[in-house]
Amino acid sequence: MAAELDAATLGQLLEAGADVQIVDVRPRETFEHGHIPGSVNIPFERLLEDIDSVEWGDRVVFVCPYGERSRQAATLLSAYEGVNETTVYNLTDGLLGWDGPLTQQGHP
Repeated sequence: MAAELDAATLGQLLEAGADVQIVDVRPRETFEHGHIPGSVNIPFERLLEDIDSVEWGDRVVFVCPYGERSRQAATLLSAYEGVNETTVYNLTDGLLGWDGPLTQQGHP
């Protein structure tokens, strides 16, 4: 089962320099319009296809606008046998709860 994490706690972890892999599951076009700095884009529809090719970190946080699709992605990854040493989180309040800066593709 995936753990839950809110946007304020994620912001604190990032400010403290914690090693957190942020995976945004929105479509690429939407991701390019703005995303949490340092996040990578794996659209939800491609997650099963790409799950073996990604080098998953020790802490992975899945992100979407409302925390629903990211919850499904987090549940999927946490059940996957290839990530036994990975702690998987869902960003419960989604990007709507994110109060930090957003990066646009090609612009910091």
